[in-house]
Amino acid sequence: MRKIFKFNFPILAILLIGLILRLISINQSFWLDEATSVWVARDFSLKDILTKFSPGDFHPPLYYLILKAWIALFGSGEVAVRTMPVLLGLLTVFLIFKIGNFLGRGAGVISAIFLATSGLHIYYSQEARMYILSAFFVALLIYLFLKLQEKSEFRTWIIFSFVLLLNSFSDYLPNLIILTFLIWGILQKKNKGWWKKFFAVPTLLLSVWIFWFPTFLTQLKIGLAVRQIIPSWWNILGQGNLKNIMLVPVKFILGRISIENDFVYAAISLTLTVFFAAVLSAGFLQFQGVKIRFKKVSSEKILLWLWLIVPLLAAFGITFAMPVFSYFRLLFALPPFYLLLAVGIKNINKKLLRTIFLIAVLFVNIASSAIYLLNPRFHREDWRGLAGFIQKNSDEKSIVLFVADSQTEGFRYYSEDVKIGGPESLNSGYEEVWLMRYVQDLFDPEDKIRTKVEEMGFRKSKEYNFRGVPVWLYQK
Repeated sequence: MRKIFKFNFPILAILLIGLILRLISINQSFWLDEATSVWVARDFSLKDILTKFSPGDFHPPLYYLILKAWIALFGSGEVAVRTMPVLLGLLTVFLIFKIGNFLGRGAGVISAIFLATSGLHIYYSQEARMYILSAFFVALLIYLFLKLQEKSEFRTWIIFSFVLLLNSFSDYLPNLIILTFLIWGILQKKNKGWWKKFFAVPTLLLSVWIFWFPTFLTQLKIGLAVRQIIPSWWNILGQGNLKNIMLVPVKFILGRISIENDFVYAAISLTLTVFFAAVLSAGFLQFQGVKIRFKKVSSEKILLWLWLIVPLLAAFGITFAMPVFSYFRLLFALPPFYLLLAVGIKNINKKLLRTIFLIAVLFVNIASSAIYLLNPRFHREDWRGLAGFIQKNSDEKSIVLFVADSQTEGFRYYSEDVKIGGPESLNSGYEEVWLMRYVQDLFDPEDKIRTKVEEMGFRKSKEYNFRGVPVWLYQK
């Protein structure tokens, strides 16, 4: 394992750049799902996470267990909690450097600097959720798999099996990486000995999953029930529609930023998608005058293409049963995107053109990352600002009304003093109501809570919006 963590100056410089970028704006407010993660990890026991919280949450429990240990050591503040995903993000950058070295001289450095400056990767390296953990595990699996093709050591197979188990309990969708390995083995026409070792790998995973499977079935049942209970929520979770499909390359390229003018945003997105596709094509196409020829693609490059494409196609297929196709759930497919870009740039024959393409990709990355990091408009929901403002401007006759109990954790994390509740909490004893409009159109489409508030004699006096968290102030 010491060979894995052999450093040199270029990767140290890249990791330093990646660290600096990931520390900018790291103290922004937790958004709702982050606050839920921290609340669960901080306040639930290990047993309660597994038996009380997990059955109703469509994620495996490993991230919450790791986060619980992290909070016990470093605290539950924004910077303390987000330091863990920052480190995981940097480790992933380092693994991409190691994987890139399998592709030829320079590919490791180029792909690592691309991932280190990626706006999307920076964003989720600052988020207290499980997606960056899965991306790290998948990158580690790919690296170990490539090492096994160099030298099939028993110890490496054991480590590979253990990481595969950890990955399966970090999030469910990254388990699709198993299909990548399976299809690669078929395409490479591996012998029986290789297949025996490969099918022995999931033994550890299956033995543990025997105990987790009943909880998974409960999660699946509850998840599928959303379609009948909250159909509007089901429709935005991650349908396999054209919009979500197009968002994958756009978000991979531009990260979480957007432009208010839809036409301009679409034009820029289309132009950049075509440009990046051209760079990717240079990895396997050779242009000779008007003729186009396919280059011979190595087994390592085939693995990268499968890593990128197979999970996307498989996730799209799953949407026919459950909506899971969202770009952030596919974060583990972002590293091969940059690895293949590095391959494409390396394969451009003319040095000047190669340099231009390299600078162009870096410019897009740095520009989009800077816009996200330096412009608060693109930061997360400001539950901290909301809770502080309401706490400062409320008294004992004030109440904050939510449309659903599942939307209260962000407020609870930042304020335990202000009274909060649902429609049943409202009575004539209050003189002031802070009516939360957060996801109201999904959980209260008929606006029943607002109607009840107004029927009780309250009148709206002001509207506020804390970066995607709207609230209306009602007074008698």
